[in-house]
Amino acid sequence: MKFDLDGAANFTYKKGPGEPEVKGSFVLSTADKTLKINGANLLGNEGCGANNDNLYTIISLTEDELILYVPLATGPGGCYTGWTWIFKAQED
Repeated sequence: MKFDLDGAANFTYKKGPGEPEVKGSFVLSTADKTLKINGANLLGNEGCGANNDNLYTIISLTEDELILYVPLATGPGGCYTGWTWIFKAQED
């Protein structure tokens, strides 16, 4: 996954090694503490644990770390559970 601001608020998702990149966009609301992903998925946001709205609550956002939470994932298969993602900045 990659977030960048090169011309727009871009989000790139790659399911795994050798998989094609999927390009989307994002909307960050610091006032509402939310992150909305458009046109792509977060890693793990598929199947039973899908967050169909792609709207995430921001628990923490620092220079080096992003923690996202979705309290109730109601995806296909009837899996009703919350998810937390912890992302760390990749070192160059």
